[in-house]
Amino acid sequence: MKKQKLRIWIYVLLFLLGAALPILNMRTFDVKAIVTVVLLSLIGALIIGTVINILINLLSDQKETQEEK
Repeated sequence: MKKQKLRIWIYVLLFLLGAALPILNMRTFDVKAIVTVVLLSLIGALIIGTVINILINLLSDQKETQEEK
């Protein structure tokens, strides 16, 4: 359960960073640009979050293997 919460927080933080920073830097309110930024940051968060989760799983599996030895 602890790993599940960590994964969710990783996705949320990556999405918020990816979406909030460009939107805050916009000088004018443009709906099309905001939708594009939100969609791209969602895709980026999913990709980067998946890679981070794979690395976490590999490290935890490696740690368990070392503890068994």
